[in-house]
Amino acid sequence: MRKKNVLKKLPNILLSAALALSVIGSGQATAATNLIQNGGFEGPAAGGSGANWSFGTIGNIPQSLQAAVTGEDPYEGSQAQILAENGASLAGDNLRVISDSYPIVQGQGLTLKFKSKIVNIADASLNYAIVFYDNADTLVGEVTSSPVTSATVGYSDFILRATPPAGATNFKIRFDSIISQDGGSYKLFIDNVEVNSTSNTVPVSGDTQVGVIGGELEFYISSGSFNDVELDYNKTMISQTSSNASVTDNTGEAKGWKLKVSLTDFMSEQLVDPSGTNATIVLKLPASAVTLQTTQLTHVSGQAVDPTYGPNTGSITLSSASKTILSADPGFGSGSYNYRVENHLTVPKTLEVVSKEGDGNIQVGQMVGTRSGVYKATVNYVIGTGL
Repeated sequence: MRKKNVLKKLPNILLSAALALSVIGSGQATAATNLIQNGGFEGPAAGGSGANWSFGTIGNIPQSLQAAVTGEDPYEGSQAQILAENGASLAGDNLRVISDSYPIVQGQGLTLKFKSKIVNIADASLNYAIVFYDNADTLVGEVTSSPVTSATVGYSDFILRATPPAGATNFKIRFDSIISQDGGSYKLFIDNVEVNSTSNTVPVSGDTQVGVIGGELEFYISSGSFNDVELDYNKTMISQTSSNASVTDNTGEAKGWKLKVSLTDFMSEQLVDPSGTNATIVLKLPASAVTLQTTQLTHVSGQAVDPTYGPNTGSITLSSASKTILSADPGFGSGSYNYRVENHLTVPKTLEVVSKEGDGNIQVGQMVGTRSGVYKATVNYVIGTGL
């Protein structure tokens, strides 16, 4: 048996916001064959349904919608898929985009990856799914994402893994944009849709044996931005966001693992200090204003979740110190798992001055009333064994 020892430290992931924390996902990219056609929505079909894709509505027929291949804002190439609906909508409106049917590779799982730029998603959600059929085109099962209800900062990565159920021979990729409240709206772009088969078995010729080659410990997270917060000293100011994430332990060593996260303090842009002439100050919004909780842990494939030994979710107050948010004890966590990351931001009503320029009367270290502006921070995720 050959083994590859992997302890992977993922790169820093930037969170920036106008009091709108942006979680930008990062993960490994591996060369693989795309099992679907026209994942980039390219071709001469701008303004209509793209080749190898079709549109439809489920439940209520949306009153005002846009569903087309467009050159307005592609991630790559010349076109992307746009889905949009304005406020002339009813709860239950569901615009659906679905791919052609493609054969699965027997004995292997599927991984869906795509890019999406969610400009607006108010009282609405984006769901995506891998849907399985048999040879008679009869539905035999599906794996569906958790609803995406937050806008993104630019294009961000989304991922979903699935194991075909018994009897499945084909699959389709489905996107649903659903209005949850009357008057809801959304505008989003989808591009670079890719589906790969996943397998860790390598046949060895000449002997009655098979070599299993250990892979990597992988972590993915989709982006999710905090909404802007309206300054109001008479109430608690809270914003929240959620993101889809996944961990897969392909090492084949069952050493267990930990996923940790840390956050720098948010620093404001240069803010005008009216107590002086041409004076500016910079304010600090502490990392401790953000709490993070991992929820909705689901088993995709491999070793089942053990209620004692994991993977186990957690809830923490963020700081510059790296803290565990998901973990599996040695002997456990050898599989693929999806979960949700819930972030809650409570905006303080006073903030510390960390630097100043000019002749203003405000001093460094002084606590002042929270000012409107843009505050930025950096979040770091690290995953590995022995942490």
